[in-house]
Amino acid sequence: MIERILGPYALHSRLGKGGMGEVHRAVDKRTSRLVAVKLLSPSLAEDGALVARFAQEQAVLASLDHPNIVKSLSPLEQHAGTWCFAMEYVPSINLQMLIRGVGRLSPENAASVAAQVLDALSFAHAKGIVHRDVKPGNLLVDRAGRVHVTDFGLARAEDLTRLTMSGQVMGTPDYMSPEQADGRAPDPRSDLYSLGIVLWEALHGETPFHGNHPLAVLRAHAEAPVPASPYVVPPLEAILRRALAKDPAERFADAREMRQAVLAAFPGVDLRPVEVSGFPLEALTADTTPDLPPMRNIGSIATLVALLLLAGLGAWVWLGTAKRVAPIPGRPAKVWVAGKANAGEVVEIKGGVVRFRGQDGKDASWPIDQVDRIEYAK
Repeated sequence: MIERILGPYALHSRLGKGGMGEVHRAVDKRTSRLVAVKLLSPSLAEDGALVARFAQEQAVLASLDHPNIVKSLSPLEQHAGTWCFAMEYVPSINLQMLIRGVGRLSPENAASVAAQVLDALSFAHAKGIVHRDVKPGNLLVDRAGRVHVTDFGLARAEDLTRLTMSGQVMGTPDYMSPEQADGRAPDPRSDLYSLGIVLWEALHGETPFHGNHPLAVLRAHAEAPVPASPYVVPPLEAILRRALAKDPAERFADAREMRQAVLAAFPGVDLRPVEVSGFPLEALTADTTPDLPPMRNIGSIATLVALLLLAGLGAWVWLGTAKRVAPIPGRPAKVWVAGKANAGEVVEIKGGVVRFRGQDGKDASWPIDQVDRIEYAK
């Protein structure tokens, strides 16, 4: 179903939403190509600083041509008062969904994620660009098991424009480096710290630092030691210890050095696609891309509407399968929601909703993207 027409774009399903705007799956009517269109909320269109930051994100993406980074496909545009730009559409699910679906990734899969992300970060850092918001929700895994880094909305590009907002905390608290938590300017080693937190979460199903308030989490990043872990194998333990050092000087010198350490610990992992045993990846194996002819061949309004409805149906199918996972066969799982300890036993995970049986014996359900965590029995 078409949500609306925005200039040359026929917007369909919403793929994501953030503080500044939304990302929609769309068809570029000029080329009939499926794209992901990022929109700045119209209410922010008069905020010069935010428009500049939005423009910077597009400029950053336009400067990055790497197989592990989502590409920009258009310049910054404004249609009907809405600022937007198009990016490549990647049929995928994000790493956060994978982690929540399986509980924990194997060391080999976590290393594969790290190697791919580090390759992308090394490329970006070489161009003077620091991502500043590396987290599972910004790492997309496509049908081939390739990881794509996205959402450079907080990135800083020294050679483009200076929007460092010194003294302000910008990022996601669960993944922010100690220097970001203190309001200091991040550098490439800050991205390595954030990736270290992502690796920890991939191996444990949760982040290492918790608190009742974002400020408590930020303080833990700055002061608390990383908890001991029964899940981190020795090769990754040394890598995580350096990546999560409080002092940036004690971390890896750059993404290239950290990637070399990962490859030394897991030879050949850079050629290994991300695979998760027992996790149904229908969304990554089914091609839901509509076969649209060039727009010049469309002979009537009815045909156009039919084709756009087909694209909308493809989006509906993709989103439904992307959020449909199931408990690993033979492995009971517990689910935690809204901070409640042991909310219940997982009955079914389907259509983006977790159904579970609570301690009172009654069934309840919760959207999977609002679930704290799912833990599988060993």
